[in-house]
Amino acid sequence: MHLPRSVFSDRQLDILLWLLRVNGIEDVPSVTAVKQMNKDLQNSSSVRTMDYKGALGNRYSCNLLSDLISQEFSNPRVCPHLRFYAEDNGKSVNQYFEARHWREAAHENDHQQIKLTPMAVIRGQHFYLYELCLLRNGGACVPYEWFIRKGKLHAMTWPVSIAETATLGRGWIVDEFKQFEISEDDFSVSFTGWRSSAATRSLPSPSKII
Repeated sequence: MHLPRSVFSDRQLDILLWLLRVNGIEDVPSVTAVKQMNKDLQNSSSVRTMDYKGALGNRYSCNLLSDLISQEFSNPRVCPHLRFYAEDNGKSVNQYFEARHWREAAHENDHQQIKLTPMAVIRGQHFYLYELCLLRNGGACVPYEWFIRKGKLHAMTWPVSIAETATLGRGWIVDEFKQFEISEDDFSVSFTGWRSSAATRSLPSPSKII
């Protein structure tokens, strides 16, 4: 029943269920229950096929890419081998994710890096590119690139400083002309945690960039 263009009829399924019952199998479902379970599985776990019409009027179908990707992520045999960040391996390049292009392409256009992996999970918090976050030394920064070095996550960041204007009040200034690199060990509080934490009320809101 799970094969494309299956010609497995309800009558054939009924015979198989009957064979299970006469051989002493308990709790054998009905044909209707099996068909409903199959429908539920298809809705929750199958890859959807989309129908399209080409520029010349030809009709064609293709599997939805997002469904294919989600199944690869949920596959325990596949997901551990996926790489989500560029890796800095010095001058040695043995894998595609170690190629310099992964990192350099991010600087060819503004915010190009956001098209790659925009988020990192550090100690249960979600840190996003281009969002203010707090560091363990009490400072703050804006990460704009994630990469791996020697098995540990690092970020290229812009420093920020507190400023105050007569019209906008207190806020943050991002110095994009200076960059520094920090390890995942140096991150403390994410943008979301910062906004909801009472301990940071003395600081300007991380949403206020002036």
